[in-house]
Amino acid sequence: MIIPELTLSKLLIGLIKQVKLDFEANVADETKSLLYQYFNGLVDHKKDYYVQAKDLFTREPDHARNIEVRLFFDASRAAVPTIHITMPSEQQGQNSLGLGESGYDTIDVDGERTTAYERRFDTQYHIVCTSDNHSEVLLMYHLVRAGLISVFDTLSLTGLENARISGQELKLNADLVPNHIFMRAVGVDCSYDVSVPRWWTETLITAICTEPITLLNP
Repeated sequence: MIIPELTLSKLLIGLIKQVKLDFEANVADETKSLLYQYFNGLVDHKKDYYVQAKDLFTREPDHARNIEVRLFFDASRAAVPTIHITMPSEQQGQNSLGLGESGYDTIDVDGERTTAYERRFDTQYHIVCTSDNHSEVLLMYHLVRAGLISVFDTLSLTGLENARISGQELKLNADLVPNHIFMRAVGVDCSYDVSVPRWWTETLITAICTEPITLLNP
């Protein structure tokens, strides 16, 4: 069974790790690094986003503001660089006729058969970037979006099909998140199939025995 949150979490953790390893491998010539290709030349007044990106994405795991990924929105981490995975909506997609039997049968040694049922879902996920520093949110948002674009083929192979990307600013309840927290979300819309075995099994007919019938005279 596919759990898209886990798939996205592994992908995002791998992305952050790969960006750091890639920069360390190209420290002698930063122009070859992904961070340089993504953010070099992006300057706003005296703010150089490439310099900030190097600091943000190369932090060690024990750094107090190291980026972490959460499967749900974690308000306790909202003030430091964090990537949260949330699911605003999920709807049933198009299915096969009838009960949606996938045609996959499991037969055990006792001759019991379990039919697998299948449903398709159209789902929207928000990959929410938060921090009390708006520059960090901006950098995380654009890195995540660029990373997702570069692995669209991988998303399809994991079962998240027809992926589409969007983005938006988010404003959450002030009672849950302080006003000084910045957040922006990368939206991922996709479809995936859920195939599960039926709860009960059926006994297969393996043989038919017949006996001769003696007719009685009236």
